[in-house]
Amino acid sequence: MKLDSNVRIGAQLYINPTDSPQKIRNWVRQMDGAGFTLIRLFLNRSEIERIPDQYDFSLYDPCFDEAARYGIGIVATLSPATAPGYMKLTTASQDLANIDDPEVWDKAMAFVRETVRHYKGHAALDSWILWNEPSRGMGGSKDAKKALAAFIRARYQGDIRRLNRLYYQQYESFDELSEDARDKNSTKLDFQGYVEQADRDRFTVFELNRKLSDIRDNIVRYDKVHPIHINPHNVSNGSARGGQAIFEEGEIVDFLGCSAHPVWHSGRFGRMRYDHSVAMYCDLMASAGKAENRYFWVTELQGGTTLFSSPEYYCPTPQRISHWMWESIGSGAKAVVFWCFNIRDSGNEGGEWGLLNQAGKPSGRLLAAKEVAEVIAANKALFARTVPKTPEVLILFPQSTFIINELDAKGGESKENPRNRLMGSDAVCGAYLLCTDLGIKVGFVDEKGIQAGLPQGTVLIAPSCTALEPETVASIKRHVENGGLLIADGLFGYKDANGYISEENRELYDSIFGANLEDIVAIEDDAAHYCGIPAWFARVIVEEPSERVAAFQDNSPAIFENKLEKGLAIRITTLFFQYYFASENNACLPIMESLLRGWIHRNIYLTNPSKDLRCHILPCDSFHIVILLNKAETVTAQLAVPDRAKVVSLLSKTEYASKSGCCRVELQPHGIEVLHVYQ
Repeated sequence: MKLDSNVRIGAQLYINPTDSPQKIRNWVRQMDGAGFTLIRLFLNRSEIERIPDQYDFSLYDPCFDEAARYGIGIVATLSPATAPGYMKLTTASQDLANIDDPEVWDKAMAFVRETVRHYKGHAALDSWILWNEPSRGMGGSKDAKKALAAFIRARYQGDIRRLNRLYYQQYESFDELSEDARDKNSTKLDFQGYVEQADRDRFTVFELNRKLSDIRDNIVRYDKVHPIHINPHNVSNGSARGGQAIFEEGEIVDFLGCSAHPVWHSGRFGRMRYDHSVAMYCDLMASAGKAENRYFWVTELQGGTTLFSSPEYYCPTPQRISHWMWESIGSGAKAVVFWCFNIRDSGNEGGEWGLLNQAGKPSGRLLAAKEVAEVIAANKALFARTVPKTPEVLILFPQSTFIINELDAKGGESKENPRNRLMGSDAVCGAYLLCTDLGIKVGFVDEKGIQAGLPQGTVLIAPSCTALEPETVASIKRHVENGGLLIADGLFGYKDANGYISEENRELYDSIFGANLEDIVAIEDDAAHYCGIPAWFARVIVEEPSERVAAFQDNSPAIFENKLEKGLAIRITTLFFQYYFASENNACLPIMESLLRGWIHRNIYLTNPSKDLRCHILPCDSFHIVILLNKAETVTAQLAVPDRAKVVSLLSKTEYASKSGCCRVELQPHGIEVLHVYQ
């Protein structure tokens, strides 16, 4: 299936039940006037199926018909996991019904099939979304418990003895699991069975993916032409407890999109890092999807004010809208779709999120989006030929660690607490910010990708990967032996995927780093800055390593390295990456830069990157598009370019001089420049 290579801008058109056909057509015309070429549309089951087994699409048909007139594609979002009001299973149009009930799910799939049959041949249809921001919990119904028992039976290959060797509660048969005996346990969780809970989290992921696959199969039964995607949210958190496993989801659909609402998804980053978080979500989607050329979308980007409908009250300025769009496009997104164009007329989001203002006219936010859309349209052929830049480093996105972290955690979710529930994903975010603050392009890989093998010479960062499958650690060792670089911190590979202290892993990581683990000690709070090496929460004590890079005040190794056949393994003996996410201590930057020296090679790059001065590069075979973003005061960006390269602004058509392989571009406060670099 061929995906549209053009970069497209669009927005969710939220059709309220009381909206007239004329009002809907007017909105479509306004979107065309803003240069938008995509409309995302919720096909709410609660509006389509008001009467059992009767389907009425008249609320949405005017939008499809008007969009076709203007050549705008519609991204049709299905809502099978909800239930119409007549079923009396939910209290709102976006609540989840008990989809583990076969009868409920059969009716949901009937809705999918009827909707696909109705719109599959419409000229305006661009693509399908299986389920908006798919997530779910384990569920407590009898149907869910029966499905859990079936999952665990398969996981342990039908051998109840294998399960009983790992579980605290002992079972006569797998059928007993459907009775959920564990629910009778004490509520004290400090010594709960890790394997039991980890299996429940894995089941939640499995069951969500099974439902998504079922929806996909019901679509392609009637429509094999239009692409299918999903838009997971909270993608940096890696929460299996909510069914989230983005690399597995990427195998189900034609391509991935994501929701990227800073007010919902980036609270841990802080407002000064909203831009960086949007770029991180993009890089995760490019890495987790299976589409050719790392194709992905930003399927939801905040378009307007939130007062009551999000954890933070916030209104993005037109400048922020522009920056978020260019962060997305510069990361390689082939579409940026706002939530929302207009506003809902009721409910929690009533009156909020719109690009249109309260009078129904273009806000400054919409005008900013229009300006970006016009630049894209004027240079359509150039942007269509670009692809996301190949990552210069890969960060391990360790699902096993995220699951065990949920069980190990103490002290809530504050990122300043090193034992918080999201400590593993905080470490991943810290590694990402460290690299991007140094101007390095980042990609991600999961354990399955590690086990499949990485390209020779790849730089792999393993941030606080406490729990890993032994095969993952063994694959990392092979990668280093074959010429790769590994940088690991924290309690790398200390536990296996079930939370057991792993002797198999220990033997592997001792051989990777050339130094045996001797002890693990906690660090006092005031020790974070001593000897110039940030240390936080814990230190790993090892027997004398072969090559020290830096030492702590007591002369124990802070950083050491081991040459392993063709490659190099570097060990940081404290929680380096998670600490950077919590503190943003600038002392971490030169340390990281020195560890990567000699491993990063490129011909176009920013020589003076910072937290405030950012650069995205979109390569093509014969040219590059370079996007410069400044978040602070006036600054001169120093861009390394090939000799005799021509550098022309796509915004102003200004040609910049290039001398001795360097092009200098002055950026005003919060300024943006988009450059065409060619020879």
